[in-house]
Amino acid sequence: MPPTVRLPILAMTISILSAWVFTIDFEGNMLKFTLSLLLSLFSLSLHANAIIDLNEGLTLAQIENGGQLNTLAVVEDEGRAIKGINLSEVTDVAGDIVSTYQRLGYEKIADIVLANRASLTNRYPYSQLLSPAGTGRHHIALGLNYPEHADEVEADRRPFLFLKTTRATREQSITTGDTILLDYEIEVCARPLQDIDADDRPASLVFGFFICGDFTDRAALMRGIDLDNMQSGRGFSVAKSREGFFPTGPYLVIPKDREAFLTTTSFSLYRGNALKQASSTANMIWSLDTIVDEIFTAQRSKRPTHSSKSKQWLNDDKITTDMVVLTGTPDGVIMRPPSFGFKFASGIGYLFKGGIFDMSLRDYVVRSYIKDLFSQGIFLQGGERVVAAGDFMGRIDMQVVVE
Repeated sequence: MPPTVRLPILAMTISILSAWVFTIDFEGNMLKFTLSLLLSLFSLSLHANAIIDLNEGLTLAQIENGGQLNTLAVVEDEGRAIKGINLSEVTDVAGDIVSTYQRLGYEKIADIVLANRASLTNRYPYSQLLSPAGTGRHHIALGLNYPEHADEVEADRRPFLFLKTTRATREQSITTGDTILLDYEIEVCARPLQDIDADDRPASLVFGFFICGDFTDRAALMRGIDLDNMQSGRGFSVAKSREGFFPTGPYLVIPKDREAFLTTTSFSLYRGNALKQASSTANMIWSLDTIVDEIFTAQRSKRPTHSSKSKQWLNDDKITTDMVVLTGTPDGVIMRPPSFGFKFASGIGYLFKGGIFDMSLRDYVVRSYIKDLFSQGIFLQGGERVVAAGDFMGRIDMQVVVE
């Protein structure tokens, strides 16, 4: 497929169709299973290799070159390598991808690509590319920003914020262990291309976008969550901020029309060959502008972050360019709440097995459910492969390893 062909509607249709087929009770019907697998793999290929047309957006990547950060204008994605023009060599502007964009500007970068696509394009393997998220460790994430995900975890359709306080990486292995219930989530991440100040807010907010993973230790989350008020965000920051729990795609996409991009962008996640998550950013409950408003509201109200690393939502009351907004995950995660039957049986055990003398009923049920989930072995295990992909944002290919 030519790298500039725009196929968001087709990609989204195939993703949704494959997700629908995969949820059918197959009852031994190999035809349906084969159709699901083919649709899933074709959907992934559509997501993985298309670069946004230069008339509609820029695609920028980052590498280290001679001890300096260099920014690349990506013109093609081959699947495990890109072809691009080293803007830092052409312009002598080095540094972080956002600062390079700020200094050169959209039009100048586009002109450089048009003038040098044929003569200065080089190949760069995925392994050489750095995370487009930068090196910051203070990010804002959203819970329950997709209605179907709220439904599957039996929660109100009310999004909430929490802090993700870990450095983004690229395609490193995702680590699990004997005490971790490792769950996947795919998200579209937004990085501001200018600082956003509540008192001096730009008229038009400009963001770059990339695909990212938001991995979770569900055992840690269940121990810390407020079951009576999930929207408090209690437990989420701790469970999602382990080192390596924030892998990202290979490059940053800066669309000319942000809203058009977000209403047509689809993304998907595969566990092995099985499609587990597929959606579009058009389905978000809170828009990006609303998310920004809510971040400032949380800062002004001094709402608790429930983070072990930061008590403030924002540093210096600004959303800075070294912060990333994780816009939420769709349905299809591994975690499900305990059934009524499980809670009832645990309650009986609490009364007749001595738990009443040691802990609260809530803690007893949570401990019992965590033990039951470990015994089931349904969460990510060592040796598994997880692939996340998004329209015009490339892919992340991850292997699960045991620490």
